[in-house]
Amino acid sequence: MNLQALAANYVQMRERSAGECAGVVKANGYGLGIAPVVRALAGVDCRVFCVATLSEALELRQLWAEGLLAELGGHLAEPRVLLLGGLTSADAAAAAAAASIEPVLNNLEQTALWYPFREQPATLQIDTGMERLGFLPEDLAAVDWSGYQLAMVMTHLACADDPEHPMNAIQLQRFAAARQLLPRALGQLPTSIANSAGCLLPERWHGDLSRPGIGLYGGHPQNRIPGNPMQAVVHLHGQVVQRRQIPANTAVGYGASFVTQRQTEVAVVGLGYADGLPRMLSNTGQVSIQGTRAPIIGRVSMDVVHVDVTDVPKPPGVGEWVEFLGADIGVDEVAQWAGTIGLEVLCGLGRRPTWEYQSTS
Repeated sequence: MNLQALAANYVQMRERSAGECAGVVKANGYGLGIAPVVRALAGVDCRVFCVATLSEALELRQLWAEGLLAELGGHLAEPRVLLLGGLTSADAAAAAAAASIEPVLNNLEQTALWYPFREQPATLQIDTGMERLGFLPEDLAAVDWSGYQLAMVMTHLACADDPEHPMNAIQLQRFAAARQLLPRALGQLPTSIANSAGCLLPERWHGDLSRPGIGLYGGHPQNRIPGNPMQAVVHLHGQVVQRRQIPANTAVGYGASFVTQRQTEVAVVGLGYADGLPRMLSNTGQVSIQGTRAPIIGRVSMDVVHVDVTDVPKPPGVGEWVEFLGADIGVDEVAQWAGTIGLEVLCGLGRRPTWEYQSTS
């Protein structure tokens, strides 16, 4: 994993943002390890982090308590931590308050749970079209907001990966209308709107705090648009464990789902779905061997995969490495072959492979 690329992607997102820029590090830093991810982002002055659950927020706080930034000088203040999923119980509210975690209030129940701690900062989320988390505009009037220390009001874009989608304008209009329903005593609250894809939309979709996620980790924020502006962060390589010459008209792998049409030179690579390689890459995915693409044939199994290297100018020998994800094969391309999205590919990477974190290119 290239931490320098991660940091560069954050800097690019911050430069594209109209206001401040957070780093979304939920799900263990999108499956890549929250400690190295947060350290890299903090090293380029990220001061706001977003997580989904209380346990993630507490883990982030613990990283600071354990001297996460010692190598950066140890002088940086603890960051602002936004708990996107909000509160699930009175105990959770008390724990969040004790750790100075800023919950996102998504409904009447969460707002009531935060009432004993209402003088501490919280963010209000308004649902403008995701039908997921956030207040419905008509429920805003049901809360007596006096005494609540709201630091921000936010919403989440559903279709920002498609710049021409009409939902983008609809959500912006709904957000503006809902904000007018809040008591004037709350003042002109800062806003947070943009995710990664939103950062690539015009500034009116950004708000005062953008919240990029997948873009930080090398995924294309707007995957309908060619040319990924983000640097590759994750590099997944597998080692050749055996070479085989397979005759024509021979079945390969489980279920005999692939039958050779010619004599085929195959590299059996020690990487499978136990390592996070999507099984849906069976007979559809590719690898890169020194810049040359080679197809995956047969089914991806738990520990190995077959690669047809017949047309590779210099086929890899036993012990050599092939790229499944990296500079030549992007995470969004892998996701397309697997019928999913880049976020699921990253979050699904296993812990069995050896993980290396590089701070330089």
